[in-house]
Amino acid sequence: MSERRLYLDRGIGETRGVVTLDGRPERLLIARDGDDSIARLGARLVGRVRKVEPAFASAFVDLGGVEALMSFKPEARPVEGQALEVEIRTEARAGKLATVRALGPAQGAPRLLSAAPDIAEQLAGFARNVQVIEGREARRAA
Repeated sequence: MSERRLYLDRGIGETRGVVTLDGRPERLLIARDGDDSIARLGARLVGRVRKVEPAFASAFVDLGGVEALMSFKPEARPVEGQALEVEIRTEARAGKLATVRALGPAQGAPRLLSAAPDIAEQLAGFARNVQVIEGREARRAA
């Protein structure tokens, strides 16, 4: 049976989480102090559809100063100006916008509804009943 281990290294200015499977690295999670909490993986927000691109089945969504991209199915095409509750599915990276998925209609201005889970919470989701290892061993793994 496979063995999954979880490591949490809390450093100055950065927290790193490592997931290993049978002693080999499987995932690396990094959160840096000063990262924009609005566009972090798992955050829930109210966003406003800024522009719809039907040819690409995509919409640009204003999250309150941060823009994200949302794919949609033709039968669920959003309307420009519509407020939606969304969840961050992928964070922005190297010239790419964050992506979101629509959870349902919303009201009001773009805003953060619930913050993204922290690294410790994310690690706990990768393996049940596995104790998170911290300290030197976690620093070595990271």
